[in-house]
Amino acid sequence: MFRINLAFVFIFLLAPVAQAQITFGPQLEAPSDKPQIRDLNFMNEQFLERQRSLADDLVRAKLGRQLRKTRNDLYLIQQMINRGHLADADTQTLQAFGAAMGDVYAHENRSLHWQVYEDELGASHAVCVDNSEHCIFPMTLLSRRMEAGLNPDPVKIYDTVLASIKPYMPRLPYSRDQ
Repeated sequence: MFRINLAFVFIFLLAPVAQAQITFGPQLEAPSDKPQIRDLNFMNEQFLERQRSLADDLVRAKLGRQLRKTRNDLYLIQQMINRGHLADADTQTLQAFGAAMGDVYAHENRSLHWQVYEDELGASHAVCVDNSEHCIFPMTLLSRRMEAGLNPDPVKIYDTVLASIKPYMPRLPYSRDQ
């Protein structure tokens, strides 16, 4: 009889407690398949500023010109590639020129802004369409191609990528691109 009472106590009273999950502190949401896009924080801004400075310093030293976040920067980047100034550059330097391309996207297109795109693979700096999940990842646009031994054309890459994301950008009333 005593054994039955212990079994009864375990099955009906302790078993539910054994299955309960005990957590402390704030509850984290379950990871979702949907990427999270957030504004840049101070650290992200500082990182991008260092990247911009690195690219601009190299352009000034090698070409005597300055990056200005305009489409003309794409031609300066092409000159850097054509003259071999980036042939043996490390990944960080190549990504700095990707950041310069990202600045052109963000400066030349009102609905594109630097954001942090975070998914199950991690966080990346991206230029995203306002209020959407559609983003460009300019940091690696040049570096991956150059590390594979290719000689990329920044103007062509810029135009191709912009054309691919343009359908997701808001259209202005009475604009010709509708």
